[in-house]
Amino acid sequence: MSNSKDSFDANASMPGKPLPPGRPLARVLADDPLLAAWNRRRRDETRVTRSVHAALPRPLAAHVAAWLPSPDQLDLVASTGTIAAALRQRLPAVRAALGREGMEFREVRVRVQPASVRLVERKILPRQWDSTQKAALEGLAGTLPDGPLKAAVARWLKRSGR
Repeated sequence: MSNSKDSFDANASMPGKPLPPGRPLARVLADDPLLAAWNRRRRDETRVTRSVHAALPRPLAAHVAAWLPSPDQLDLVASTGTIAAALRQRLPAVRAALGREGMEFREVRVRVQPASVRLVERKILPRQWDSTQKAALEGLAGTLPDGPLKAAVARWLKRSGR
């Protein structure tokens, strides 16, 4: 049997060169072109969303997000149709604010993306006590031999008081 120290050595059981030292996760994400593009798009969407929010009244801005499906196209996403209608009325002001910050888009669309509805958990109601259950438990208590079960059923019937 091998020494327990050797069994945990990762390089001892692997043929070839030893593993290179680890790299930080941020470096790995930056080196991958696809992940770097996603991260760049996320940052751009955040920057555009902040600019759009600055151009809108606060109650309206809370329900609007910006998506960039392509570099020259902007989708302003509203949570409801009412928010989308109000956003369409303010679209010229939003475009002007984006233009002042150097963000020009060939096409700006307003879309409605409803938030998913959470299902309300139903409260589980305990079974209601009725006279048929009381009669059944009284019958059970009468047929049980003396012991802890019979005493527990008798106490429960006494506490229920019905």
